[in-house]
Amino acid sequence: FVDAIRGTDEGRAHDYVRTLVANGTPVEAVYLDLLSPTARRLGELWDNDECDFVEVTLAMGRMQGLLRELSQVFLADASRSETVGNVLLTCVPGEQHTLGLIMVGEFLLRDGWRVLVGAPWTENDLLEMVAAEWYDVIGFSVGCQSRISTLKREIRRLRASSRNPGVQVMVGGKVFNDDPA
Repeated sequence: FVDAIRGTDEGRAHDYVRTLVANGTPVEAVYLDLLSPTARRLGELWDNDECDFVEVTLAMGRMQGLLRELSQVFLADASRSETVGNVLLTCVPGEQHTLGLIMVGEFLLRDGWRVLVGAPWTENDLLEMVAAEWYDVIGFSVGCQSRISTLKREIRRLRASSRNPGVQVMVGGKVFNDDPA
């Protein structure tokens, strides 16, 4: 699949996923067991200088297209009709890795959450958003260790500005996969 998503035939990866789903593979498994590991592998290829910026960008764009294509099927299994709460998902300002955020958003939507996913927003945009609307959870994706200090600062600032004094924060991304501690 990594070869297909990186290749010049744009339809090859889409056809591969369509075949999996048509043969009974749950969309959840496609997200967790195919797309997520593929994104990690692309990151490794990037880190090892085995593919360039354009190649990774095109491959990630194709995977986001697959997510959009699969979304309606995935969300058709929604377990709740009433809203559970509000979630804001974003990258730390300055980052642009959104595939994981979109996937997390899909799972939360399916489970009844109202989800706003976006990146990159500025620090001021985020402050205005949490001051204007109640969010039960703010989720951040962080790709590299050098952004941890920015993350800590943003969490403090957003909690101080949030309409919800008990807002919960969740974090994810490559930096936490590499070192969960």
